[in-house]
Amino acid sequence: QSLANGADGILFEPSKSNIQFDTLLDQIKTEFCTLSWIVSNEYADSISAFDLWIRKNEIRKSLSGTVFWKESPKAEFDHLLACQVSPFGILVKTKSNPEDEIAVTLLNTIATIESLIKQKISIDVAIRGIAFSISIGTDFFMEIAKIKSLRNLWYQIQMAYGIAAVHPVHIH
Repeated sequence: QSLANGADGILFEPSKSNIQFDTLLDQIKTEFCTLSWIVSNEYADSISAFDLWIRKNEIRKSLSGTVFWKESPKAEFDHLLACQVSPFGILVKTKSNPEDEIAVTLLNTIATIESLIKQKISIDVAIRGIAFSISIGTDFFMEIAKIKSLRNLWYQIQMAYGIAAVHPVHIH
């Protein structure tokens, strides 16, 4: 109903492992909406099952979304980049002020990048696979400044890692 009334994506948070994707996503047209996930490592196998569902339905070209991790992202899902899925989503934790939110998030992001590199993921794949999910309050000018700051600092981090063509940031 929400998709029929203008929503352009769905955000799932699995609370069990054996999800029936044929039932859950019945009548969802993946070419018209994003499918994103907030996942704890406890339910990482649901993302594996989702990947199998993608392959079975041959929808790699029409699928987009993000996998946001409550803990450190799992490198084994880097192949989801073949779709337009960002497999290494970072949840921005709410802090007492925007500066702390951004600082802690970027420190965690750098730790994630370093972890992915240690897991044999190339820096380019790691950078392309990162997206951010950030909460927004009612002080719109402050929130716009927070998002612009995150975007600009993310571009600077990419340049520090030697990324020649800076990848646009995905912010949810």
